[in-house]
Amino acid sequence: MALNALILAGGQGSRMGGCDKGLAMYEGVAFIDHVIRRLNLPLSRIAVSANRNQAEYAKRAAQVFGDLPAYQNCGPLAALASAAETGLAQAGWLLTVPCDTLHLPQDLCRRLTEAAEHNPDCRAFYAATEARRHYGVMLVHTDLLGSAAAYLDAGGRSIQGWLAGQHARPVYFPNEAEFRNYNTLQDMEKPHA
Repeated sequence: MALNALILAGGQGSRMGGCDKGLAMYEGVAFIDHVIRRLNLPLSRIAVSANRNQAEYAKRAAQVFGDLPAYQNCGPLAALASAAETGLAQAGWLLTVPCDTLHLPQDLCRRLTEAAEHNPDCRAFYAATEARRHYGVMLVHTDLLGSAAAYLDAGGRSIQGWLAGQHARPVYFPNEAEFRNYNTLQDMEKPHA
């Protein structure tokens, strides 16, 4: 299966004092580097959506791009709509993860791609646990990227809402702690469970 990964690092980091969250440090390592390690993919297959510090991200990923002007401040779906205008649209499948989910399961790619292979009628999947659904961790066929732009153009902003429109299916993982987001400085002070 042809697959690329997109790390979402385009947010404003408002809950962390406006810092560029992907470059924030945790245990001496930048958030983005934690996520890249967990993805377990060749760097040539990793892209980053970032609206600042793009040169720094370019040291870590094959492709870095910002949100298109029409989708500035539209949230995470802006990255998917903008990705439709890049070479990522040619890959077949796109795994999307937030830059602040530092302990992603090591088998994330394998489990999501297996779900896609076993459900050829479905073009979108997202991670879930018994406790929560993690819509920002998703595997989508790149044919759907254009529909993200149409959804934003119609005023939609919710990843959950967009995925529902794509008839996305959950893929269940056993450990909720692996999907923990580090959104605030206080989150960084709590040990990983």
